[in-house]
Amino acid sequence: MSAAMEQTTASLSQMTGEVANVFHFIQEINQQVSEGKEKTQEISDKADEISSEAVSAKGVVQSQIDEMVTLMNQKIEQSREVQQITDLTGKIISITQQTNLLSLNASIEAARAGEAGKGFAVVADEIGKLAANSGTLAKQINDISDEVIHAVEELAQEAARMIAFMSKTAMS
Repeated sequence: MSAAMEQTTASLSQMTGEVANVFHFIQEINQQVSEGKEKTQEISDKADEISSEAVSAKGVVQSQIDEMVTLMNQKIEQSREVQQITDLTGKIISITQQTNLLSLNASIEAARAGEAGKGFAVVADEIGKLAANSGTLAKQINDISDEVIHAVEELAQEAARMIAFMSKTAMS
C-alpha cells in the first residue's frame, strides 16, 4: 500500500508539474492575446483616423475641383470673346472695300476734271493704297484671330478632359 501511495504521489507530482507547464503556456498565450488585442486596437484607431482624414481631404479636393471647374468655365467663356475680333475685322474689311470703291470713284471724277483734278487724283490714289493696306492688315488679323480661336477651343477641350479626369479618376 505504501508503494502504491508513493507511486500515486509521484504521479500527482508529475501531473502537478505538467499542470504548472500548461498554466504557464496559458499565461503566455493570454499575454500574447492581450498584446495582439492592443495592436489590433491601435491599427483600428489608426485606420479610423486615416479614413477620417481621407474623407476630409476628399471633401477639400472636391471643393477645389468644383472651384476650378467654375473658374475654368468662366475663363473659357471670356476667351471666346476673341471671336469679336473676327467680327470687327470683318467690319474693317467691309469699310476697306467701301473706301476702295470711294477711291476709285474719286479717281474717275478727278480724271473727268482733267488738269484741275490732278491733285485730287493723287489723294484718291493714296486713299486707295491705304484701303488696300488696311485690307491686307485686316486679313492678317483675321488669320491670327482664327488661329487664336482654334487654340482656345483646343484649350477648352483639354480643360474639359482634365476636369473629367480629376472628377472621376482622381476622386475615386
